[in-house]
Amino acid sequence: MTTPMTGLLSAVPVRADTGERRRARIALVLLVLLVLLCLMGGGSVEGPRQTPAALTSAVLDGTRHGGDYYQAAADALRSYGAGSPSGWAVPLPAAILVRVHLPTWAATGLLWALAGVVFAAWHARLLLAGTGRWVRVAAAALPAVALAPSLLPSAADVPEVWAGLLAAWMLVLPQDTRQLEATALGLAASVLSVAALPVLLAAAGVALAGGRRREAAWWTGALLLAALVFGLHLAAIARVSPGTSPLPDFDPVAGLAPLALAVREATVLMLLPQPVVAPMVGAALWAWAMSGDAWRPMVPAALAALAAASVLTTLPVGSVAALPLLSGLVLLPHSLARTTRAAGARSRRITIKRVVR
Repeated sequence: MTTPMTGLLSAVPVRADTGERRRARIALVLLVLLVLLCLMGGGSVEGPRQTPAALTSAVLDGTRHGGDYYQAAADALRSYGAGSPSGWAVPLPAAILVRVHLPTWAATGLLWALAGVVFAAWHARLLLAGTGRWVRVAAAALPAVALAPSLLPSAADVPEVWAGLLAAWMLVLPQDTRQLEATALGLAASVLSVAALPVLLAAAGVALAGGRRREAAWWTGALLLAALVFGLHLAAIARVSPGTSPLPDFDPVAGLAPLALAVREATVLMLLPQPVVAPMVGAALWAWAMSGDAWRPMVPAALAALAAASVLTTLPVGSVAALPLLSGLVLLPHSLARTTRAAGARSRRITIKRVVR
């Protein structure tokens, strides 16, 4: 008898019979497919998918020199000429305005403190994945790989870094006992960056699909409030730059390479070549899908939403997805071992004979 598997293929495997062996083999095919998808639709992060970062820098510089925030945004949009991005590329003002009014040492100190809290929370949670040496090492190394770039002084200028830390903190909290804190963190992340909106949307969808009405109401309320803030933001951009599109910059690709590229650029994995990082991202997605129920389905649902956003649009989701995604590698060895064991198990046929006396 093998260990029960929870998650996307929740029937794999309780007992190594024919049906469970077939499901385990489907799971292994899914692993190969995810790895291939992370290698497809590639190219470079240069060009349109770099526009939000360049625009954020321009708006920050304009606001820092005493200009009005939305006027600085309009000036930055005009600098792109005919290739001007949509209003979705303009960062929400909260993080920029706070950063402008804080000295560099204060902003960096706050970011380091937040990164330390998030690291401690994820490290403690990942230690629950097992007791082996791999788990102890990975529980410290993987969050460090994801969070190390946030310790750079320039990271305090990027709203997505702040939003990513808050979203990661939200996802690691047990929503059944810390619902208020989790909702507040998710709302704060979405107010800082639109890149965190998919996480909030996924949380509301998971609660609604699970029939947890009270939790769904919390998430829906936070999502509506974040949508209202973002709607007012787009309206303000339309006033100062009437030609700006209110729709996101759609740039659909046939593959998950944009997600792998975004995660690579947001973490220490930027030191590795993309063909090495892409299989790691695909394997981490698979590990979360196979172990979703054990960790609540919130994380895999959030990663799915972020992956869809990265594939369809130019939203900079790398900093938001990096920590929860890479943490899935902790779950990979056990999930892969038990799935492989079930896929290769021999079927057993039990014959029952009735003896009539």
